[in-house]
Amino acid sequence: MDFQGFVLNNFLTPTAAAEVVSGAAKLLDAARANNMLTIHVTVDFRPGYPEISPRNKLFSYLKDNGVVVRKRCLSTV
Repeated sequence: MDFQGFVLNNFLTPTAAAEVVSGAAKLLDAARANNMLTIHVTVDFRPGYPEISPRNKLFSYLKDNGVVVRKRCLSTV
């Protein structure tokens, strides 16, 4: 699930966004209570977006609008 503010604020109504986040929190709590593996993933790009191909229509929007740039990296996985 993508819970970035950009996605929640631009593709859902405020009420729907609140319901999605609440439901996800309940799901995460249930998974943890049952010792299920949970994985958190972030998406970001280095300044200049060298990771994004000009042919990538979805991520090109991010590049063209300066969205999701990593400001500082403390560690990598």
